[in-house]
Amino acid sequence: MRTPYPRRPLSYSPVGATRSADFESSSIPGYRSIARTARVGSGQADWDEARRQVFAWALQTRAGIRLRGPLGAPRIPLQDGDLIQLRFGVGRLAFRFPAVVVWTVDEPHLAGFAYGTLPGHSEAGEEAFLVERRADDSVWVVIRAFSQPSNLFWKLVDPALRIVQRIFTDRYLRALRR
Repeated sequence: MRTPYPRRPLSYSPVGATRSADFESSSIPGYRSIARTARVGSGQADWDEARRQVFAWALQTRAGIRLRGPLGAPRIPLQDGDLIQLRFGVGRLAFRFPAVVVWTVDEPHLAGFAYGTLPGHSEAGEEAFLVERRADDSVWVVIRAFSQPSNLFWKLVDPALRIVQRIFTDRYLRALRR
């Protein structure tokens, strides 16, 4: 695992906290945490495909998020330090949220990445998108996140933010299912 040093300041301080395998039992003061998993298959072929998809931003695009990198389409495969703009909605209701890939992992039984929020994002925090191959040969998608509203406006609409976050987390978990 490499930890990058982004060129832009992040909007939160516990960078890399989603990396911990025991993230579910950890709490980060002032942030709400999410740790969810879903089985997406079993065996080498499912592992290879899930790994490829997670590094190609498939969880996000299949959840309805459009992505843009500094020069247009995001880099595939992604790398530590990649800047990304997450977009969803249409017209005047389109939202754009900047983030940066803060860590990646590509090991025999665990692969994926996390992005951290940059100033201008609705939330301050980090979200990890992983695939895991367990001892029984099953393949799982793992979502770990912690966040808090980034400013007073987003704090006022926090109940709606929580609903949107739950909807997108559910979509991420379904994105790799066959």
